[in-house]
Amino acid sequence: MREISKYASMIYRCGQIYYDEYLTPYHIGCGQQFFLLRIYEKPGISPYELASMGMYDKGTCARALKKLEGEGYIERVVDTHDRRLQHLFISTKGKELIPIIQKMLDEWYEAICIDFSEEERSMAGELMRRISEHAMHAIGRR
Repeated sequence: MREISKYASMIYRCGQIYYDEYLTPYHIGCGQQFFLLRIYEKPGISPYELASMGMYDKGTCARALKKLEGEGYIERVVDTHDRRLQHLFISTKGKELIPIIQKMLDEWYEAICIDFSEEERSMAGELMRRISEHAMHAIGRR
């Protein structure tokens, strides 16, 4: 099937719409939830590491961080040894949003896999992981 990219794109766009609608009351969009979750999982991560983790360019990462910081969800701390480096931490307000985001992601997963058996869910996840690895390899990133 040569339409994998088409369907992956459709899933991605539908997910973005779902996330945007879900996150509207919290004044963030689909783009910021990835960054907030990674900062929560890796306190002290640098913006560079964060961008690399999600294969985002520096500008996209900077805009997302500015939005999260403006809403009070994250805090930046300048490195004491190298003032050019920043470390990112989730704020108390941001920590309160984490279970909401996790619930959103769980609900989306259930919605898109509603009639899948556990075996099919596992197989779909493994195939998507492999496809993404091949995609990263094809553009010279690993």
